[in-house]
Amino acid sequence: MISISTSGSCPALAKQIREKLEVEFGEEYGDYLKLLRDVRDAIKRKYWFREERKKLLDKALELDVLPLLREGKKDLAEKKVKECIL
Repeated sequence: MISISTSGSCPALAKQIREKLEVEFGEEYGDYLKLLRDVRDAIKRKYWFREERKKLLDKALELDVLPLLREGKKDLAEKKVKECIL
């Protein structure tokens, strides 16, 4: 979830920005966020050192599985990401 706020200064501008972002970031980003959250949790359980965790999460982000998620291939995207952290 991405939140947009103008702290009450101009709600209409916040709405305009949100609408633009909704076009830019489609439904697949919800699936992507869930996948990354699950991967992050798995990394935190398996690896103790922060540097190692960061390196693995960065590696997962570099995989660019968004095209797979856009095509509805969630299982393949998940498999690809999990393979990189094992």
